[in-house]
Amino acid sequence: DPVYDLWETPEGDLTNINLGCDQSTPAVPADFFYPGSDPFVGQIAFTGEPLVTDPPNILGPTDTIIKRARAVYFPECGTEDQIDIEIVALNLKSVEPITVNGAGGPEQWDVRMCLSDLPQIQGSMEIYQACENGGYFNADLPVYAKLIFTQVDPPYNQEEYDLGLSGASPISYNIPSGNWMFSDPGLEIYVSPGDVIVENCDFPGVTIGPSAVDLIPGIFGDPCIFCSLPGDVFSIPETEMLADCAAQIIQPPQVVYEPVYDLWQTPPEEDITNVDLGCDPSTPPIPADYFGPGSDPFEGRITFAGEPLVTDPPGILGPTDTIIKRVRAANFPECGTQDQIGIEIVALNLISVAPIIVTYNGGQDPEEWDVRMCLSDLPQLPGSMTIIQNCEEGGYFYADLPVYAKLIFSKTDNPQFQEEFDIGLYGTSPIVYNISSSNWLFTDPGLGIYVSPGDVIVENCDVPSVTIGASAVDLIPGIFGDLCIMCPIPPTVFSIPITDMEAECARQIIWPPHATGCDYVVGDFNGSGSFNISDIIDGFSKLKTGSPEADLICECPPGSGIEWAVAIDVNSSCAFNISDIIDGFSKLKTGSPDLEPCADCPPIGRLAPGDELPLVIPLMNPKEKDVSNGAGD
Repeated sequence: DPVYDLWETPEGDLTNINLGCDQSTPAVPADFFYPGSDPFVGQIAFTGEPLVTDPPNILGPTDTIIKRARAVYFPECGTEDQIDIEIVALNLKSVEPITVNGAGGPEQWDVRMCLSDLPQIQGSMEIYQACENGGYFNADLPVYAKLIFTQVDPPYNQEEYDLGLSGASPISYNIPSGNWMFSDPGLEIYVSPGDVIVENCDFPGVTIGPSAVDLIPGIFGDPCIFCSLPGDVFSIPETEMLADCAAQIIQPPQVVYEPVYDLWQTPPEEDITNVDLGCDPSTPPIPADYFGPGSDPFEGRITFAGEPLVTDPPGILGPTDTIIKRVRAANFPECGTQDQIGIEIVALNLISVAPIIVTYNGGQDPEEWDVRMCLSDLPQLPGSMTIIQNCEEGGYFYADLPVYAKLIFSKTDNPQFQEEFDIGLYGTSPIVYNISSSNWLFTDPGLGIYVSPGDVIVENCDVPSVTIGASAVDLIPGIFGDLCIMCPIPPTVFSIPITDMEAECARQIIWPPHATGCDYVVGDFNGSGSFNISDIIDGFSKLKTGSPEADLICECPPGSGIEWAVAIDVNSSCAFNISDIIDGFSKLKTGSPDLEPCADCPPIGRLAPGDELPLVIPLMNPKEKDVSNGAGD
């Protein structure tokens, strides 16, 4: 049975046809548009227009379909196969109108490019398996085309120029090199389910069978060079169809979803988040003379910690320093299933834990330089995330994430003096981070996880700002429910373990950004779980005796200056004194206990008086967050 490969033509002026160039692309003759119109010679640039289908839109943005006579066959890795191919659908539109001159004056005409009424002839495709999960191909594809011209202004006349029926030879497209993979690694490629009716402009519709299950052309796994080595960095490069007087750029059509954004924070664990310069092609050394004339090459490890991203509105993402975009939300038909999703890093902001030492002329004149790690000016490559649901409230995931990074060096004693080293532009490959295992839950069980509300502008050092959409409502990666091992069993103990992103010569540990501190009820001075007159009495007694420590101890953010619980701070002063006793008693007396916590150390769950406190959640291991409420209840 034949199989069908779907293609999309992206925007730009690289897809074109040059009329009057050779026998396959003859000029439009005189008097074609109207009596007295001049011949038309010149290049017309096209972009894709989605094919009209029944059922509607089932092939997404597909505008070109190529039929292979059969599925591919490889006896073993390293072999090749040759298959007959034929174009069966084409729908392109001109990027802008052409200008027709003649006796009627200059006129604007739009152009559509479809298949000729003449039957198409077969071409040939040679497919090579070069690595464990894919390879490359080349092809020759003859195309008889038709151009439909439509007048931009009234009376909207339409004229059809069938290059095939005019006696022209077919346009002989050549694909010198394209890539393919056996299966979609999470790039969300459209496929045909079969029995799809496709319109070809005014040509009778054709019925398209199913896309091949043998391979997907047009997607690339890097490095795909040896049969024993699978490609593990996935992308969708442009595939070129080239002829003497025409060209078409194609890509496999991707499913378009609303992306979702996962927020991450890099905790300051000593010597864990790092980059080893000079280690491999993804982390090249700093060359000689980079910091100034005579500066020595720099190789070695730089250790980093996270610095909150600068956002508008300010501070809305909390301590977030890393943002990863998923192309869509996850979908689990039932518990026990998994989903594979394309991902891409969109924001990064790390700072060196300590300055590096730069020397000159063979180790002399040492200088200290601070380092910031951001995203490269080079476009990022997509990665892949596989998410498994294995219990009622969550599961685990693993991922591969390529990152093109940039280092910005600032002299420690003169921060205005900076040098920029774009690893992406200097290196030959991205840093490929691997997350071998991490956890997720459908919802936040009270851990105080920050999420993006959407429409947040995020600065990326000196790279243009990006607008971050909403965090996913499908799941929150990086939080753990124990015991999450079997689908019927819901977890009961929750924690925030560290997630490890490892590469050959780099490493970053992350966890979801979360509020610091503990859950408490504002005004609850004695840990009873509510605010009442006993808190006023106990607070006054401890103030009088000079021992104002509350029973509920709270871990406030470093640098906040708050060393003990602020539960009795009812007027947002971030201190406990007689005014809190007076204000608290007044609000209790009037029945309006609307208390304001210290803004530097708010309760993690933003609990209000009378709200139920969560269950105690014990510490799981030294790298996990203790989110117990400290009240002993």
